[in-house]
Amino acid sequence: MTADFKPKIFVRSACPFCIRLERYFEQLGLLEKFEVIQCDANGEEELNRYRAFLSEKLGHRASFPTMEIAPDRFMSDSTALMDYYAEAAKAS
Repeated sequence: MTADFKPKIFVRSACPFCIRLERYFEQLGLLEKFEVIQCDANGEEELNRYRAFLSEKLGHRASFPTMEIAPDRFMSDSTALMDYYAEAAKAS
C-alpha cells in the first residue's frame, strides 16, 4: 500500500461474503486501513451506479465485495482478497 492511497472495499449491507471479509480484516486489525464503501446505503439506484462503475473497472460483471487494492487496480471474490492480503502480510 502506498502512503497516500487507502484501499477501498465496496460492500453490500446484507452480503455474507462482504461481512466475512470485513470480519477477517477486523480480526487482523487491518480494517481501519481501508475505506469501506456501503454501495447500497442509499438504495437500489446507488447500488446500480456502483455496479456499473465496478463492472467497468473489473472488465466483467461486478460482484461484492470488490476492492480497489491499488490505484485503479480492482479485485473481487472474498476468498481471493483474503489470500491476497495474507500473502502481502507474509511478504512484509
